Amino acid sequence: MRFDEALEIFFELLNEMPSEHKAQLKNAIAVAYLDMENYEEAMNFINQSIEINPNYAEAYINKAEILFEQDKMNEGCIEVENAKRIGLDLNNPDILDAIEKCKD
Repeated sequence: MRFDEALEIFFELLNEMPSEHKAQLKNAIAVAYLDMENYEEAMNFINQSIEINPNYAEAYINKAEILFEQDKMNEGCIEVENAKRIGLDLNNPDILDAIEKCKD
């Protein structure tokens, strides 16, 4: 995937997107940065997503993944617990993987 092109499109959409969808778009931007291993920008955008919608469980799971990639397992598991309190789609393999990482 050409991340620079994807991010350019995301940022264009961000300017046009109604505010009720910006949390999801900022979450997607965070995931793109995570895939690029730019953890600082990933964390910046995931925090913005959570700030916009504190009840967006998937954003907490993605925040956990960012933390896991930085070997911050305890902090990541706190975010998994935050997501579990909100409610999760237990059919999503990414969510099940994050929960599994915190079972120890």
